[in-house]
Amino acid sequence: MILKVSIALTKSFDKYNRAGWVRANKMPPMFAEEKKNLIKKNIVLKEKFKVLDAEVTRQKRKLDLINHHLEEIIDERTKDLQIKNKKLSELTSYLSNQIRGPIATLKGLLNLEKEGLVDKPECIKMMNRSVSEIDERII
Repeated sequence: MILKVSIALTKSFDKYNRAGWVRANKMPPMFAEEKKNLIKKNIVLKEKFKVLDAEVTRQKRKLDLINHHLEEIIDERTKDLQIKNKKLSELTSYLSNQIRGPIATLKGLLNLEKEGLVDKPECIKMMNRSVSEIDERII
């Protein structure tokens, strides 16, 4: 079957004019010149693509370096914030304990005074001492 098709095609090529089918070595001069121009353009485009590819590669490396540097900065700042948050938490805890004692004393004195278990001048004197203590600790 394949042999019959091949023979038929060969006979057909010999018998009929095949316009548009031209051997590469028998091309008209104008097409040969156009082919040369296209080949030159292709070479120029390949060179331009090489240059552009090199530039893209260079820019990618530059971005990678910037990203790596940014990650280092973020890590450093995160560690710094964690240290500052820990110190802030410790300070807050310390201050709340320092202020909580005198406030508890004031609340107790208020309750004692309400129930009449302490005389007023003595209570005011002790309250004044607790308020002064709070003020000193805050300052």
